[in-house]
Amino acid sequence: MSAPSEDPTAVPGPGRTVTRDRRTGAFSLGTNTLNAPLEALDRDELRRTRWFCYVSFTISVVAGAALPWLGGDPAAT
Repeated sequence: MSAPSEDPTAVPGPGRTVTRDRRTGAFSLGTNTLNAPLEALDRDELRRTRWFCYVSFTISVVAGAALPWLGGDPAAT
């Protein structure tokens, strides 16, 4: 009994070729993508990560800008 291949294969119709994106590993058949749900999850993850970075940066800037008004212990400086 042989082990199944690691890469799934797609059988193209006449005159069509199957290509694989090296970055995402998605297979595409002409203009249709066979792994569209995985690509959608990838785009959603990127969007959420970017949003998290924007919010984190904004919080950091606001906190840093507020430092001069916080005062503190004059004897410690």
